[in-house]
Amino acid sequence: MIRCTGIRRVVFFHGYYGEYCYLPLYIFCDDSLLCAKLRTSGADAGEGAKEEIGRIVNHIRSQWPEVKIVVRGDSGFTREEIMSWCEANKADYLSGLARNSRLQEEIQGEMEETGKHYEQTGRASRVYKDFSIKR
Repeated sequence: MIRCTGIRRVVFFHGYYGEYCYLPLYIFCDDSLLCAKLRTSGADAGEGAKEEIGRIVNHIRSQWPEVKIVVRGDSGFTREEIMSWCEANKADYLSGLARNSRLQEEIQGEMEETGKHYEQTGRASRVYKDFSIKR
């Protein structure tokens, strides 16, 4: 006889969100959902992403070997292992950076430019800048 004593639900408190929650991993191509993976919020934001990206990219390339692929993610996915995988597998990547003092200093002029534009028009704008940050 097997006796079930209950179901254990595993969730973790996530400091950023200030809640007990899960941290899902979603991968899209435009509006098409390619991957949805439910993870506990105790996981690192990038955990499992390299493996899922690899699986999806390899599947796409099996059908279209020459297709250009760009992997785009927010700062939670700015991880050395993901960027190295992309470089080794001929996939371009674009990732965000979390706000920090070095970044804010570098883009101070662009922030002022967008602020002036908003004051003049009442509309948001985007300004881009290409630069390197030395470690």
